[in-house]
Amino acid sequence: MPRLYFLLFLTGILFSAHAGLAQQNSDQLRTQATELTRQLAGQISLDDARTIKVRRLIYDRLIKESEVQQLYSNDPAMRSNKLREIEHDYALELKTVVNETQFSRYLALNSSAAAAIQPPAVAVTPATQQIQKSRTSLVPPAKARIAPQAKLKVAPTKALPSKPRVGSSIRKPAHQS
Repeated sequence: MPRLYFLLFLTGILFSAHAGLAQQNSDQLRTQATELTRQLAGQISLDDARTIKVRRLIYDRLIKESEVQQLYSNDPAMRSNKLREIEHDYALELKTVVNETQFSRYLALNSSAAAAIQPPAVAVTPATQQIQKSRTSLVPPAKARIAPQAKLKVAPTKALPSKPRVGSSIRKPAHQS
């Protein structure tokens, strides 16, 4: 029984130490996000409302980057791919927060962000040319797809009563009983 209490006590200490390190790491990331936001705000002329949103985006990006650094510390190729994805997502989110002029200034400052938001170039190989030919050969010309509209002739209809008559009932045919 005393061993159980000792193990529980030791486990509690380890969890509190881990939580303390996580809190310290979070504080460092917040400080770093604030500093990066201050620098970016001066370079691309952010107003106060956008600065707050950008600081949140930067903080989220820093958290994701630190997680990727820890998770893929043994796999440099995967780590660089994940970091590129994070940069791409950040650039797209930033584009929704800032105006066009500010975003173009950001892209001028950060060449990796400009490369991250560009769609990947597709190498044109004989196989891709064959696929493109087969796609275009299956699609009929634009004129053939548009069917001529025919005028519809509508026969005149009788006016239907709006309400059923009071004494009317539905009769069953005589052969059904």
